[in-house]
Amino acid sequence: MKKIKFNFRAFTSLLLLWTFAFQVVTGIVLYIVPPGRIANWTNWTLLGIEKSGWESLHTIFGYLFIIFGIFHVIYNWNPIVVYIKGRIKKGFKLRTELILSFLLISVFTAGILINTIPFKSIMDFGDKLKNSWSESKNEPVISHLELKSFEDFTKTIGIDLDKAKKILAEKGIVVSDVSEKLIDIATRNDTSPSGIYEMLKPSSEEAAVSILAEGQGYGRKTIVEISAELNVKPEVIIGLLQKEGVVAEDDQTLKSIGDNNNISVAELIDIINNGLK
Repeated sequence: MKKIKFNFRAFTSLLLLWTFAFQVVTGIVLYIVPPGRIANWTNWTLLGIEKSGWESLHTIFGYLFIIFGIFHVIYNWNPIVVYIKGRIKKGFKLRTELILSFLLISVFTAGILINTIPFKSIMDFGDKLKNSWSESKNEPVISHLELKSFEDFTKTIGIDLDKAKKILAEKGIVVSDVSEKLIDIATRNDTSPSGIYEMLKPSSEEAAVSILAEGQGYGRKTIVEISAELNVKPEVIIGLLQKEGVVAEDDQTLKSIGDNNNISVAELIDIINNGLK
């Protein structure tokens, strides 16, 4: 019986096809996933895979695509050289097409780097999809709070360490080491950092309000959304900003207000908090 020889060229081509497919899928997923602060805070997953997992898939398969792309070129070097020589000869006959294709690529490159329409619209649409995951309950009170040790976490939200451990123990959440990161405790107990925070939030409501200004993601929130969180009318916040010479409307985000008035989001939040004290 004749032994079938393993075809490395076909093997390489098939791997290129698979890695390309994975790049397409993971690229689409990463285009719509929520920002890291929300994904980590809520233990966001898609098809059971966390955001970091999708990022790893995209990166590793990207490397595989490059590696096997090199092998593909090596295995097909002679046909590629013949093809290129033939294209070069024909290229002189396709001078108009060559120039136009080069100009098109140049326009795309410049447009993307300058961030102009329609390229800006594509990226803005992606940002809109990502931010659509954002709700007040999904936003961490402080960026990367999940990376703090449990001890630092309790200090941040203003609750006694032993009291916090007792509350969680009653709910079946075990904290064996207070130096352990909040996200690791949440994962080990089959919950999310936001889930643990919600369990402790009723006992630290005043602290949660007091650190509102330190949280991230407020740049994307409108005056209406922020006023709802602070339980005040939008007119009150707009009035506080106007006193400091800041022009704002209730449907504007803090970032757009800051950009229009040449002031940072952090400074806007300080104005609002100081005015409400």
